[in-house]
Amino acid sequence: NDGSVQGVPYFRCEEGRGIFCREERLRSIGSLSTPRDGSLRRSSGSAGSGSAGSRGSLIGFRDSLVAESLDGLQERLAEMERVAREARGEDQNGKAEVLADRDDRIARLERELEESRAQAAEALSALKEAKQAQRDLEKRLLALESRPPQEITAHQKALRVAMLKMKAMGDLSGAGASRQRAVSMMEELGLDEVAFDDHVGALAKAFQLRCRIRLPEHRGITLQQLECVEGFARQHCQAWLDTRSGAKVSADTLDFYQVNAWLIKPSTNEDNCAFVELVAEAEQPPTWFCSHWWGGIVRDFTTCICLHQRTRKRLTDRTVWAYWVCAFAHRQHDVDKGLVDDDSLTSFNRAMQLANGLLLVLDTAATTLNRAWCVYEESVALSVGPQLLFDIAATTTSGAVLLTDGLTESEQALKDATLAERLRLHRQAAFPLEVLCKGLQQHLHATQASSEDDKKFILNTIADRPPEQHAEDPPESHPNYGKLNRRVAGAFARAGWLQALLLGCVEEKGFQKALRADESLESFSLTLTAVSPHDGDMLLLSQGMPPNLKNLHFDFDGCKSFSNAGLANLTVHLPATLQQLELSFRECSQIGDSGLAALGSKLPATLQQLQLDFDACHQIGDGGVAALGANLPATLQRLQFVFKQCKFIGNPGIAAVAAKLPATLQQLRLDVGACYQIGDAGISALGKKLPAALQQLQLGFCGCRQIGDWGVAALATHLPSTLQQLHLSFAACSHIEDASLAALGANLPANLQQIQLDLNSCQQVGDIGMAALGANWPSGLQRLQIGFDCCQNIEDAGVAALVVKLPMTLKLLKLDFSSCKRIGDAGVAALGAQLPGSLEVLQFNFEECNQIGDRGVAAVGVTLPTTLAWLQLGFKSCKQVGDAGVAALASKLPAALQQLELDFKSCTRIGDVGLAALAAKLPADLQQLQLDFKDCKQIGDVGVFALKSRLPTALQRLELNFETCGHCAKPCQLVLVGVEALDFREAILQARVTSVGTATPALPVQPAEPLTFLVEAAGPAKHIADPAVAVTPARVSVIKKAAEAQERKPIIFDEHVSTVEALRCICLTLEQNQMLEHLCLDVAEFAQMRDAILAALGAKLPAALQRLHVLIQPCKRIGDAGLAGLGARLPANLQELKLTFWNCQGIGDSGLAAVAAKLPATLLQLQLSFKECKRIGNAGLAALGANMRTTLRQIHLDFGDCEQIGDAGVTALVSRFPVNLQQLKLDFKQCGQIGDSSAAAVGARLSSTLQRLQLDFAWCYQIGNSGVAALVAALPASLQHLKLIFWKCAGIGDSGVSAVAVKLPTKLQQLQLEFKHCQRIGDAGLAALGAKLPANLQQLRLDFGECYQIGDRGVAALVSKLPDALQQLQLELSRCHIGDAGLASLGANLPTSLQQLQLDCSFCKHIGDGGVAALSAGLPEALEDLELKFLTCTRIGDAGVAALGAMLPNGLQRLELDLSCCFMVGSEGAAALKATLPSTAQLELRGFSDPDPSPQTKPAKAAPPAAAVAAPVKDTTAQPEEVAHAKAAAAQSAAPAEPAEPAWELL
Repeated sequence: NDGSVQGVPYFRCEEGRGIFCREERLRSIGSLSTPRDGSLRRSSGSAGSGSAGSRGSLIGFRDSLVAESLDGLQERLAEMERVAREARGEDQNGKAEVLADRDDRIARLERELEESRAQAAEALSALKEAKQAQRDLEKRLLALESRPPQEITAHQKALRVAMLKMKAMGDLSGAGASRQRAVSMMEELGLDEVAFDDHVGALAKAFQLRCRIRLPEHRGITLQQLECVEGFARQHCQAWLDTRSGAKVSADTLDFYQVNAWLIKPSTNEDNCAFVELVAEAEQPPTWFCSHWWGGIVRDFTTCICLHQRTRKRLTDRTVWAYWVCAFAHRQHDVDKGLVDDDSLTSFNRAMQLANGLLLVLDTAATTLNRAWCVYEESVALSVGPQLLFDIAATTTSGAVLLTDGLTESEQALKDATLAERLRLHRQAAFPLEVLCKGLQQHLHATQASSEDDKKFILNTIADRPPEQHAEDPPESHPNYGKLNRRVAGAFARAGWLQALLLGCVEEKGFQKALRADESLESFSLTLTAVSPHDGDMLLLSQGMPPNLKNLHFDFDGCKSFSNAGLANLTVHLPATLQQLELSFRECSQIGDSGLAALGSKLPATLQQLQLDFDACHQIGDGGVAALGANLPATLQRLQFVFKQCKFIGNPGIAAVAAKLPATLQQLRLDVGACYQIGDAGISALGKKLPAALQQLQLGFCGCRQIGDWGVAALATHLPSTLQQLHLSFAACSHIEDASLAALGANLPANLQQIQLDLNSCQQVGDIGMAALGANWPSGLQRLQIGFDCCQNIEDAGVAALVVKLPMTLKLLKLDFSSCKRIGDAGVAALGAQLPGSLEVLQFNFEECNQIGDRGVAAVGVTLPTTLAWLQLGFKSCKQVGDAGVAALASKLPAALQQLELDFKSCTRIGDVGLAALAAKLPADLQQLQLDFKDCKQIGDVGVFALKSRLPTALQRLELNFETCGHCAKPCQLVLVGVEALDFREAILQARVTSVGTATPALPVQPAEPLTFLVEAAGPAKHIADPAVAVTPARVSVIKKAAEAQERKPIIFDEHVSTVEALRCICLTLEQNQMLEHLCLDVAEFAQMRDAILAALGAKLPAALQRLHVLIQPCKRIGDAGLAGLGARLPANLQELKLTFWNCQGIGDSGLAAVAAKLPATLLQLQLSFKECKRIGNAGLAALGANMRTTLRQIHLDFGDCEQIGDAGVTALVSRFPVNLQQLKLDFKQCGQIGDSSAAAVGARLSSTLQRLQLDFAWCYQIGNSGVAALVAALPASLQHLKLIFWKCAGIGDSGVSAVAVKLPTKLQQLQLEFKHCQRIGDAGLAALGAKLPANLQQLRLDFGECYQIGDRGVAALVSKLPDALQQLQLELSRCHIGDAGLASLGANLPTSLQQLQLDCSFCKHIGDGGVAALSAGLPEALEDLELKFLTCTRIGDAGVAALGAMLPNGLQRLELDLSCCFMVGSEGAAALKATLPSTAQLELRGFSDPDPSPQTKPAKAAPPAAAVAAPVKDTTAQPEEVAHAKAAAAQSAAPAEPAEPAWELL
């Protein structure tokens, strides 16, 4: 109040400033030596990084005192004197009980009185000086009358500001302080009063006071609010000037100093509030604390915050994340109120305690590490402990990057931890290592602060000096300085260790030294599964371990190169102070007994917890286990050993470990599943040595088939009485019978609170054992889990006996009776009738229990406890369950239920009625719902829509499966409509499935390389025991192109990752790689791919993407909707787009039009392939042509086998081609409606800048000579590469080829013409083509196969004009009438520069040894690659082959010779060829045979000569059908040649 009660004044103060309190409730936190407005002010960055300078105490006192009235100050002094006199009087009256306290109070008041008098005198002196200055200014105004008008205006502006300042100093109202601050800001910003008022007015329109938040630590700012600030500043900063340099401010240079001066302080001046109070509606406690430099660019800071929230926050997290940023959280006009003498109570410390972690924001120069406040904040965060996360964000030239402290929540949600680590490593690969290296060299004393007082405060605080010395000069050196430097450097060493390890610079960059020097570090965790370290790396890691470590956790799962030497290196420098050690070596197959012995010998004596996982380390045996157990520390309290699948471990190993168990042990876990040598003797020895103080026991003997009733009984009789938790797994131990259960039941300790038994596939267990086990449950039992999967001897009586004596204290009950086919409704009813009322979690699984029907399901719901929060029921393949059972169960669901999971897969009697009844009774507070109705054929759209309309509003997670529901049209899409507020990934893609798994190689880290995903089907679905969704298993590969090898290396997901899970990983990776520039998605034969998934993937495309490749083949469920969804989200800056949808029958014109309409304006390369998408026609091509971007330089369109495309579509497509096109490739193979007009339209629109042209009109039967002529009539002169394909275009003849030859550009370097099976082409066409070949041609490929009119004369005319510059020549002349003369002409005219020759003269029956010899004689010496095919040229024999070998060029590197069905060629020819083959050449031979092809007389092939063994040779023989085919050719080889096709060629 104002200091009065019921009108009686006790003291005087402003309204709302006074408070009455009992004196005993007060405590002294310091001496009040300043007025309430404060004086010692730390500038705009106080309690944050890079703060502005604080004003001196004298100036602060004067500025605050002049705002008060002189009379008020005198009254205050009088009041203080009166209080002091009363205090003295009370002391004299003999109140001895408060004498000491009064003395202190009197002394304090006297000091304050003297200080106030001194301040008052100083204020009076300052006031007199101000009045004198005001009189001087008035005189100067009078003297200005004789000056020119422009000078008067300039001087008046300056004098007006000075007069306002004088007036503000004398103003006694509350607005005086605000006005005084305004004057100060006008001076700082260089604005006059009018401009300043306009600026403040613009701020007031955008930011107005919304609330008052009392505590600074509750003033976090959200990303949306931060983006509003950055947007306003970016829009107005062009008119701002840098308050320090006077330079113009832009969005590229706008930092927090300028935002504070131009935005924060002016907007908060009137209300004297924090900026957050202008944008928040209520308190916003921080989720993360931000440490940053005030000189950092605001735009970069916002980008880092955006990336951090996108990476850390799950899409299903509906909470609002707030970041504590000092500039926005502090009231910048009263900054000092965030600081008190006790630094632990400062606002930024309290904010840090509320946050989940600290986010350090760095620039490219890592300037933040040179700021004193930032380093101090980092030190405080690291001192809190591992519970406070420490993330590092930085800006690079390509955008923001982030290092997270451990996995994000989205990554942790993945089932495969190794996969999650690989995703994290890829996400962080782009973080600049040089920035982290700067953090390794931290020097606190060399840091800077905007105010020297700030640095003094920080250094004195770190040096543990008392508060009264914080303003003094700090010591030059102090042990705490070094401790802080080493702590910060150690944090950076841990953050960058994996990247440095991959680059091989751990020791070179100082990571090892920095990590070891951090003596304050007590907990260290590192996962190396994604980097596959070698044994030598382990020594570096061991040498880098800090000396005072207490907790150490390393994960090496799947590191195949890790061996015994690496394990020995790792343990060399284990700290002696270690209390908790956790090492995981799953699937490290090279680790054996010597590695375990080395580890055991180095275990610290102080160890209290030890966890070792050697799953699938097959070389480990009894010796290693014994050596490890012999060195167990006596202080051990918790021990965990996992030796699953270590097949050499038997009873001696278990007995050796048991004999050395420490007496202090309280928790023991031993898992030796699939160790087949372990039997009753081993388990008995273990039971006898169990420590008496043991409280938790977990033993896994899954698959140990030698264990029987005797071993289980021996273990049960020795269970310690102190045991509270018991977990035993005997799955697939086929010798366990009812006696084992009876022994367990009779010996369960009375103090047990949790029991978990796994008896799956113990088929000899029956009702007797169930009854014996259920007769003696401990009275205090709270959790019970038992698995009886495939125990087919269990009947209803056994189920009833098991639960008849369940204790009333039970909170969790989980029973699995899958495939127990003798259990029926009676057993389920008995189970439901005995449910304790205290249950909170209930899970039953009756999969494939065919005798259970509606009565059993209804009986479960009758007695469901009202306290139940989680209910999971599985009735998969229970064919008798129908709508009645579902409705009855739904009617009894408890109102408090929060999580519901129901599995009715393959319950074919369930339909829309049951689904609607279930939807009508869903609890209102339900948060998670999982329903599986796969193969429920009677469910249709009605039931799905009924469910959609009744979904609870509180629902946060939804998983639905209506696959193969007979009456549902696109059920997944219908469900999606009902969960619009939920994330698509969480709603649809969270199906639990199995997959084919392989080993997981390391992910190569090459940030600059594109990221490629490959998803391909791997086979039919398999049966899975657990109630999961049966989806086709898939093999999913992540492929990364290695920069060194330039090859694709597959990364295979682990066996727990399904195709659906892989798609979730893709979405997650895209979310966390928003700066990704190149992405390739390859989905091959994935049946589950559908439009909704494709649209969801499109929604995750990074905004920075420049190159996108999508390959999907063939996916029958992909249609126009999926293509449109993908196209709608194409990034605006995309430069290269490649979409391949082969044989996707659902895609038509509308999908193609939707993609075309959304093509980015920046696109440079466009490649669309819709081969065999038969619904695409002229309309789709017209839409694509209408949306062609003028920026395009490369176009590749493939519409092969799209039979509806005709001349109209092609004409519309090419009509809008860009004029500056450089590369064009069109594929209209097998588009039978395309004719000459299409070819003419393409030719008319060819760009003059075109350099590469590829056109494929194969099997376009309507194209003839006129179309070809029109096509090439305007070939651009700039063309360098030309490829034309006209297979089986029967209308093309010599005139068409001549038209092409005449128009060939002179600059052409590569020419490929394919006229295969164009039977009207003859010698005249080849002659015309040869006469016009460009002189600069370097590569020539001609295909005239099956052009029967071509003969020796045409070949001679063609080759006589071959260009001298030709380097590569490929001629396809199969089935042409060519003989020895043609080959001789070819050999005589081969250019001397030729390096590669490919000649196919198969089925040219007139070619013989003479032609081959003539060709060989003309082979150029420059030839490096020679490929000759003479299939069924039956006149060629050993002489021709020998002649070829004799004339081979010495520089030949590769020779491929195919003489299949040339029966005259035998071993002599092959031997002669190999004998003369150049030593550097690779030889590949096909079809060599003996003269007599008869199998009865055919001798064995002779071995090649010894001299020819060095050359790599590949010998193959013709297929049987080819041999029969060739025999007929040999029979007719002597007959005269006929111009028509021989009959055998038609076969």
